Amino acid sequence: MTDFTDENVKFWREHPQLKQYFDSGQMDCAIFDAVADRQLNLIHSGVTLEMNSVKNPLCIVANYLFDTLCHDIFQVHPAPPDQPGALGQLKEGLVSVGSRQAEEKDPLDPEIIKRLDNHYRYDDITDDYYSDKEDGDHTDLQ
Repeated sequence: MTDFTDENVKFWREHPQLKQYFDSGQMDCAIFDAVADRQLNLIHSGVTLEMNSVKNPLCIVANYLFDTLCHDIFQVHPAPPDQPGALGQLKEGLVSVGSRQAEEKDPLDPEIIKRLDNHYRYDDITDDYYSDKEDGDHTDLQ
């Protein structure tokens, strides 16, 4: 089991109902940042898992993982029909969330969630969209 916080991993390691699985080697845990880390350093066994190091299948449950990662959204707009052979235009999707009402009287009112909508806008991008100029753009995405 992995988490990016030491507090959760410590909780698992000290949980009495998980102890038998850690002790038998059926379960291990690691601190893992899915954005930055490239290997798992298993705490109980001391084994490091990295690309091409595992021979047996792994069981992976990515509960609450994908909703915490940064995402990019793109759309390809087709080339005009009068330009045969032309490539489509890649556009960056920008998403914002807002209320369908122009103004909310109480911004802490839990009923607002019922009035939320996603709003999408697509902007032209350049070939160097993933550059190291922005924080969070990693060279493996370029």
